[in-house]
Amino acid sequence: ALVDEPVLWFHPLHNDASTSISGADLVKFLEAVGHPAKILDFSDVEAAGAGAAPAKAPKAAKEAKPAKKDAKPQAEGDKDVQKETLLGVSAKKEEDFPTWYSDVITRSDMIDYYDISGCYILKPWSYSIWEHIQTFFDGEIKKLGVQGCYFP
Repeated sequence: ALVDEPVLWFHPLHNDASTSISGADLVKFLEAVGHPAKILDFSDVEAAGAGAAPAKAPKAAKEAKPAKKDAKPQAEGDKDVQKETLLGVSAKKEEDFPTWYSDVITRSDMIDYYDISGCYILKPWSYSIWEHIQTFFDGEIKKLGVQGCYFP
């Protein structure tokens, strides 16, 4: 069981550092913050796809397939077109970089858009990335003797 492991590794809030804790200490921590651990034993549960599926599931799937085959394709502009949820990146980086970049930073929850055009809200972990870039760049330009300044 996970709680029996001597060391567990986690990434707190961002991926630039890891922290470790024993399974027993994790349980103590959860109890200390008011979230007692609920230990589940999955040893008696079959792995997904390992056993026979319930009898009702295959029948439901077989009944659903003919309905899809009989459905008429919808023409473009048809008002009954089913809405799709776009969970992935919709543009290819090589073909439409601005759209791809916008999709990546918004869908990865790095930024939020603000009401004022051109203004963005950097989420905590993306701001941490920005701070690391600033620290690196500042060190490099100071090695060259460049003095820092700020332009709005």
